This record gives sequence, C-alpha cells and structure tokens, in this order.
Amino acid sequence: MFTEVLEHIAITSPSLIFQEFRRVLKPQGILRFSTRNVCNISNIFALAMGLKVFWQPEIFYGSTDRHNREYTPRKSLDIITSNGFTPLDFYGINDHANWRFGTAEAIYRFLPTNVLRHSLLRNTIIGAFSRM
Repeated sequence: MFTEVLEHIAITSPSLIFQEFRRVLKPQGILRFSTRNVCNISNIFALAMGLKVFWQPEIFYGSTDRHNREYTPRKSLDIITSNGFTPLDFYGINDHANWRFGTAEAIYRFLPTNVLRHSLLRNTIIGAFSRM
C-alpha cells in the first residue's frame, strides 16, 4: 500500500522506491497506489483566478509533511511501469478534500456529469499494479 506518499518524497528518486517495492513484493502481490493529480481542474481554476496552488515553502522548513513534487496521471504511470510494474487498474477519483479552497462549487456547477471520467476532472490518481 503506497497511498498519498509519492508527492512527499524528497531524499531519493521515486524510481528507487518502486524498484525496492518490486524486489520485496511477492510474485502474486499487488501494489496499491494513490497520489494527488496536479493537473486537475481545481488547480487550473485556481491559477486562472490568480490564486496559488501550492502553500508557501517557508511554512514547511524542517518538515517532511510538504509536497515536494506533484504528479500528472501520465507521469505517475510512467514512473511505476518503467520500474517493473503492470497496471491492473489505473484511474482517478474525486476526493473532495483535494479540491482547492473556493473552487469546488464552481467546478461542480460547470461540469456536466457525462464527462467526469476525464483526468483533468479527477483530483486523485489511484492504481493497482502487479510485478512484471
């Protein structure tokens, strides 16, 4: 289980972490993964309104609680598959806590329900992977 951690990694390459997961995972084991989707429409709305999408770095000095990098669905999939995993399922969900403050209402007013599968409209990336 590797959920909501990838974006916090700062002391090593994420590739090394996935290589280690592959090494220790049993042959029939499954890696479950999630991370925030940096290219979600909430961030796009916030940027269009002139708002910041990241907190000020100085509030996190000395902390490992900050996001050191956020990922797009394509980049997170590329990192995992290039390190020996095959996707069993890979998609996005909407975790309402991951919409930027002040943007959720506008997003839900704007979005027709028939397009909600697009990755821009999903703020959390989720997947299940097997070893190759």
